[in-house]
Order: sequence, then structure tokens, then C-alpha cells
Amino acid sequence: MAAECARADVRNERRVWRGHRQPRMSAPFGHWKTHTFIAGLRCNELCAPWVIDGPITRLAFEAYIETQLAPSLHKGDVVILDNLAVHKSEKAAHCLKQ
Repeated sequence: MAAECARADVRNERRVWRGHRQPRMSAPFGHWKTHTFIAGLRCNELCAPWVIDGPITRLAFEAYIETQLAPSLHKGDVVILDNLAVHKSEKAAHCLKQ
């Protein structure tokens, strides 16, 4: 157990949380919805951030590449994708090569 758990102020805050705040909250015990955040990461900034309501699909990924990421790229930029199935899109690859 972490040492701070024994402190009176921490015990009091937990008591307040359980007794007053937690019963009025819908999370973390409520239904969770999926939102997807996708963005480009440069050495000095985040570019083309995009949030969709729901999980990423091939169509959503292609739309992101075509309308958000590809227009923000400069000559010489490198795009690295992991092995997620939606990343294996010929349309997205074509947009990135232009």
C-alpha cells in the first residue's frame, strides 16, 4: 500500500469521494462509449488532430488521411503506421504518396 494512503488528509478525501462525489457520477461505473483520437506527431508539435465518435474503421481512417493528415505533410516527412488492419489501405497509401 502506498504510504500516502495512511495520511489523514488522504483518508478524508477518499471518504468524501465515496460518500458525496462518487454516487452522483455516471463514470467509472456507467456505460463507456468509444471515442478515437488520431493525430500526427512531429518532433516539435502535434499535427492534424482528429476525434471520431466510435472506433476507427477503414473508411474513417481513409477520410482522416485524405482530409487531415495528407494536406499537413511536407516534402520529406515520414509517416509511420503500426500493424492495425485499417492502416493497410491502398487509398490511404496513395494519398500519402502524393
